[in-house]
Amino acid sequence: MSNLRLFLACVFAAGLVAQTTFPQAGGTVTNSVTGAPVPRARITLEVRNMTFMSIAGADGRFTLPGFQPGSYLVAAEKPGFVPANKAFDGKSEVEIKLIPTGAISGRVVDRDGEPMEGFSVNVEPARGRPVTTDEKGAFRIGGLAPGRYRVKASRHETLASRPEVRSDGTVEAHYAGTWYPGVLEEKASEWITVRPGVESIGADIRLVVVPFVRVSGKVVGIPDGVRGDFFVWQGGSSAGNSLKADGSFELWRLEPGKYVIHGQWTDPDGEPVRTAGAEIDVAGSNIDNVALRVVASSDIPGQLEFEDDQAKVMPNKESGPRRVRLSMVTEMGGSPPAPVDDDGTFRLERIAAGKYRVWLSWDGAYVKSMRLGSTIIDGSALDLSNGSGRGSVAAA
Repeated sequence: MSNLRLFLACVFAAGLVAQTTFPQAGGTVTNSVTGAPVPRARITLEVRNMTFMSIAGADGRFTLPGFQPGSYLVAAEKPGFVPANKAFDGKSEVEIKLIPTGAISGRVVDRDGEPMEGFSVNVEPARGRPVTTDEKGAFRIGGLAPGRYRVKASRHETLASRPEVRSDGTVEAHYAGTWYPGVLEEKASEWITVRPGVESIGADIRLVVVPFVRVSGKVVGIPDGVRGDFFVWQGGSSAGNSLKADGSFELWRLEPGKYVIHGQWTDPDGEPVRTAGAEIDVAGSNIDNVALRVVASSDIPGQLEFEDDQAKVMPNKESGPRRVRLSMVTEMGGSPPAPVDDDGTFRLERIAAGKYRVWLSWDGAYVKSMRLGSTIIDGSALDLSNGSGRGSVAAA
């Protein structure tokens, strides 16, 4: 059995060290737009392992312990403003200008322009939890730092629920998660600019209707009488349901896109069993006969190799054990951390089939390339969808 060899390179960072305390210093917090003082702002300064805090008064002024002249960062925050840091030399007055946050508001409507209640709306880059549209389809997302955002409306649905056929002969419309102003793909959506202290209004989203697509299949090899579950993954999120008694499953409400499906159950000995993930691409046609099969897990020995002497520099054992672990790319999960011996060897145990990324537990190094058996791999992405092939990994 060959080794997993990780090829490592180093990245170093320098830090600032605080010095001995001196007489008090202080400063003010002001609104960057109006210049007015910002009362009750929270001020923090971290020195060594200590945190100093102050609250700005009605005039925006605050005081801090003085420090030997040097380079520090003092931070200020208050709801309704973007948190800010300011360089502090330990003795001079410092002014911190806080930028007021903005907002985006609009409505979510169906293809006929009717308001849609109960849809979740969020922005990218993400800022906090989604908001929910009211009975008028209206939403408002506040607390946004100035910048450009994309906005999406979506609704959680039970994936196993079949399309409704109503008594009047109409069929339920399937509204997909939709980006402003009314497109399916994020890259095709329009940016909304948020300015300091300003609400960007009129961000109306017209939902896109997509076909109901059936995705069905079966877990191969699940023992009779054992009940299991299946999970559908996209990115870092998942949804799932119970398998039918014969190990089959059926989905109806997946939106267009790429997904990974896997099944899992507990065997009579109490051990968890998981199938390999099946990748599907949902578009406009049904996807049937998806087979979920168990691929034997693998124990994979490994060996670290180094780009140069600098890459060999690792933390002392007193700073914590050195470990290698795998995290799944398309699903949640991974391997327990594997300790690295003094000679750079490690062993990853009971690795389920899947796609992984290799992580190191210590700072200052990254995986530049790998070798699994005779296969050379650039970077840290490791595809074990069909198992390890009884190979081993060398990382450099």
